Amino acid sequence: TTLGVRIYRDLPRAKLCRSFVTAQTPYSETTRKGIVDVKVSKFKNGETIAMKVEFDHCKDISNETGVPLKVIAELALSAAREQVMPPPPKT
Repeated sequence: TTLGVRIYRDLPRAKLCRSFVTAQTPYSETTRKGIVDVKVSKFKNGETIAMKVEFDHCKDISNETGVPLKVIAELALSAAREQVMPPPPKT
């Protein structure tokens, strides 16, 4: 789950570029209006390496709706992927 890796103690840590996107889930009737923040990690060349949902946001929506937390997280990740990695153009 770490975003930085230290290979040798005497070398600086290699860090990924991080940003956040806002993912909309179908549960807009909740206090959070169905919105979940998702952390996106990328190499400097822009290649997306990992995405991680904000646990507390998913938990809040899950508690209000009774929908399993895992389902909320998967929906949020799917919405974030559509923003960060749009499908390739059709040929």
